Amino acid sequence: MRGLKGKVAAVTGAGSGIGQAAAVRLAEEGCKVAVIDWKRDAAEATCARIVAAGGEAMAFTADVGKEEDVAAAFKAVVDG
Repeated sequence: MRGLKGKVAAVTGAGSGIGQAAAVRLAEEGCKVAVIDWKRDAAEATCARIVAAGGEAMAFTADVGKEEDVAAAFKAVVDG
């Protein structure tokens, strides 16, 4: 996963499990990570883990089963 420094990665389901592992790994590679989960506290906990390790992350809440939630989360990511 080289060459990711300075990129932005959006990871859904990043509050736990595989999504969280992917978000953490992307942060280790230099990505600013948009942590998206339907549980706000889980997204914030993943962000805190990434920041504590020296990375950059921001938390967003979205239910990926709802198109409007996903659209709003990705708009927020793009808007920065």
